[in-house]
Amino acid sequence: MHEYLGVDVTDDAHGVLQDMHWAGGAFGYFPTYALGNVMSVQIWERALEDLGDLDERFERGEFDDLREWLREHLYRLGAKFTPQETIERVTGSRIDAKPYVRYLREKLAPQVV
Repeated sequence: MHEYLGVDVTDDAHGVLQDMHWAGGAFGYFPTYALGNVMSVQIWERALEDLGDLDERFERGEFDDLREWLREHLYRLGAKFTPQETIERVTGSRIDAKPYVRYLREKLAPQVV
């Protein structure tokens, strides 16, 4: 870490192997995180279309509507279908990075005061 990044690591828990996938040599696993992020925004947007704004309910600690929606539209599918088939069944469209890119732009855009 020091040679490549100039970072001194105090112990293994704070070093490069803090993710178990590194230690197991499963470097190809990391793209699945990105794919999951892309798909999650599509699912979230569909849930918002069906349920309306959830922020106020979440602020009150009310998560039942989303839990039931996920149970009905996503969880019941289990692992019966490929990720592509699952996302199509849940959202009505194929895996698409555009909603995720839009989310990132909105989240990371400079704040206008």
